[in-house]
Amino acid sequence: MFLPTFFLMASLGVAAAVPVKSGKTQAEWLSTSQTYTAGQEIQTALRLVVDEHWHTYWSNPGEGGMKISVKWDLPKGWTAGELEHPFPKRFMTGELPGFGYEGTVIFPVKLTPPPGFTGSAVAKAKFSWLTCNEQQCLPGNASLDLTFTAGPPSPTADETTILEALKKIPQVHPGLQLSVTESTKTLKLTLHAPAEFEVANYDFFPLTPQVIDSAAHFRFVKNGTDWTADLPKSEYAPARVPELDLVLASKSGQPPLLVRWKMK
Repeated sequence: MFLPTFFLMASLGVAAAVPVKSGKTQAEWLSTSQTYTAGQEIQTALRLVVDEHWHTYWSNPGEGGMKISVKWDLPKGWTAGELEHPFPKRFMTGELPGFGYEGTVIFPVKLTPPPGFTGSAVAKAKFSWLTCNEQQCLPGNASLDLTFTAGPPSPTADETTILEALKKIPQVHPGLQLSVTESTKTLKLTLHAPAEFEVANYDFFPLTPQVIDSAAHFRFVKNGTDWTADLPKSEYAPARVPELDLVLASKSGQPPLLVRWKMK
């Protein structure tokens, strides 16, 4: 029996906004629930599907790229968290090294209604991005919205997709520590790690932009229980680097790690 699209979506528990195609990319805003409880977070996510042979960018885009930006238009009292980025891959745009994504990529982001909020709510956002291939770059944007009603959790058909995407978000590992020694043109990174840690099992990405040269290759050497690497600074690095975050992407499919350093 044929069902109108609206009723079919309702029966499946779908809260996603209608997809928008722009800048060689299809954008869609998903949610784990079509309902909300006042004062409690709702896990949502932006899904981008990038055309073949094109790529978009990480929060550290490297040289010549642009990270995704968001302009929120939320119901009164609602707040939005940071757009979370999964670990990226490396690529070249012409002669410019960068970090980002090809194909389908999902960026989780939490919304939180204030205590005491009642009634239905429409959350709106304008997402903007840049997609590039080897010859050119094109901007893209999409104005998307999600509609919520008050009530107990009501999982959507996208809940599993979003929960799987969360596993690709780097998390701080309590057993890893980073220290940085700075010279004029280089940074010496020392990774303090458990004895069983093996650096060859990971790809390293500089999450903090404009600190490490985007074209640099991470080559760590073991020194006792520590691992050290000398890396060239970005030409845009400040005179004294105040902080550095690194993402460690497992080559065997384990959850990615995040290690942080801050100058004392």
